[in-house]
Amino acid sequence: MIQKKKTKAKSLKWYRDKAWELVSKYVRLREADEYGYNRCVTCGTKKPHQELHAGHFVPQAQGNAARWDLRNIHPQCFRCNINLGGNGAEYGPYIRDRYGDKGYESIRKLAGITRVMRRADYEEIIDDMATRLARIALNPGEREESESTRWALEHCS
Repeated sequence: MIQKKKTKAKSLKWYRDKAWELVSKYVRLREADEYGYNRCVTCGTKKPHQELHAGHFVPQAQGNAARWDLRNIHPQCFRCNINLGGNGAEYGPYIRDRYGDKGYESIRKLAGITRVMRRADYEEIIDDMATRLARIALNPGEREESESTRWALEHCS
């Protein structure tokens, strides 16, 4: 008699971590050039996407609703994201310039809002990000210079 090994169900943490892994990769790649380089939206430093972080304008600690909003997440270097705590003095003007006053206020309002995330929510994020990443992989040379890259060049150079 052959016994089948029971596969352990994946935890909610596994789904959350997988969703964040894909969101982070997407954020760092969505505006990268064809060589995989991108700019920090707060200081303008150009680095390979693997060396950048996916930094939040509204910190995750201020409400998990902001954690998954792609308008709130952009490429940042280690110095701006970690050493400068997100570099809000530069991030705020970037968000206002990119999304306007209404968008800025909309993102700020996410602070303090708790969103209950279920497995299905994470699965939806995972599927969406996998699709977006596949599109980027198929068309690496077709991306135009991004809004965040233009903004960083204008304000940080």
